[in-house]
Amino acid sequence: MNIKETLERLINVPNPSDNVVLGIATEVDDTKFLCKVSPTNGDADLLDVRLCPDTEAENKGFILIPKENSFVYVIMDNAVTGFVAMVSEIENVIFNCDKIVFNNGDLGGMVKINDLITKLNNIENKLNALMTSYKSHTHTHSQGNTGTAIPPFTQQNLTLTQKNDLENEKIKQ
Repeated sequence: MNIKETLERLINVPNPSDNVVLGIATEVDDTKFLCKVSPTNGDADLLDVRLCPDTEAENKGFILIPKENSFVYVIMDNAVTGFVAMVSEIENVIFNCDKIVFNNGDLGGMVKINDLITKLNNIENKLNALMTSYKSHTHTHSQGNTGTAIPPFTQQNLTLTQKNDLENEKIKQ
């Protein structure tokens, strides 16, 4: 034992690494925001390790949900309770806050997909109605009905935009 270690023992300075456990998240409950961690050093499993500070709170803030069997660092509050501080593989990320900015916000706000689909479908329906009306249009003349003087319109009606045409399933809001 060197002088530093002797002094730390004498004045009872805790070793910061004593509070950190490297383990494998063997079971993950993303509804209760808890997981079971199997320490890599062979110690007993840690049960009900928190994925967020307050598992009872309605607004969870920022949470990394680890993939099962991925490495996690657990910060221990005491001998039996702790929380996940870092993960090696992420299954899911939860953000519950008023504002999130990606890449300095240069691209503007995210699209509200349902509102966009409604608006596009309204435009497509009106355009389809105009195209149908144009295809069947005739001019009334004193000598009888005549077709249009221009070549017939042969374009197909537009297919309505579907949500899955535009939606990125990997980012939800």
